[in-house]
Amino acid sequence: VGRPLIGSSFEGFNSTILAYGQTGTGKTHTMVGRPTEDDKGLEPRLVEALFARAAESSASGARCRIEASKMEVYNERIYDLLRYGGAPLRIRESSRGVHVEGLTRVLCKDERTAQLFMAQGEQMRTTAATLMNATSSRSHAITELSLTRESGDDADAVRYSKLTLVDLAG
Repeated sequence: VGRPLIGSSFEGFNSTILAYGQTGTGKTHTMVGRPTEDDKGLEPRLVEALFARAAESSASGARCRIEASKMEVYNERIYDLLRYGGAPLRIRESSRGVHVEGLTRVLCKDERTAQLFMAQGEQMRTTAATLMNATSSRSHAITELSLTRESGDDADAVRYSKLTLVDLAG
C-alpha cells in the first residue's frame, strides 16, 4: 500500500490523502481500520511502509528522521490529540510555511512507537452517537508524518517532506 506515495516522500514531495463523505460511510475505518492484520486502515499501512523504506535507505547509508503529530478540528478549534487536555491551538505562518503552534511532534524511532502514538491520538478524538452511527467521529482528524532524509552519499542532500492524512467528519 502506498509505494508510489512513500517513494515520493523520500524524494522530498509532500502528499495528502483526504477521506470525505457522509456519516457512516466508513471514512474512519478506511483511514484507521482495526488492529488486525487483515483489517488495518491506510494510516497504519502507510506507517509500516514508511518505516520499511526508511530501513532500506538506512542500509544504503542515508539517515532518516520520522516525526508524527495528530490533531483534530472540532467546533472550529484545533486540538492536539497526542497531549491530554489543553487549550485549543492556533494556526501560524512562518518562513517555513503554515503550521499549528504548539502541536506535539513525536520523534518515532521505530514503527511500533509510531503506531502506538497514532492509536493514542485516535482514541482522543471527539465522538458522539448519530442516527447513522453509534460512535460517529464528530471532528476532522489530521495526521502528519514528517520525514527528514539525509543522503549518505551527499552530506548536503537533505530532503524534507510531509505525508498528511485527513479524515473529515461526516
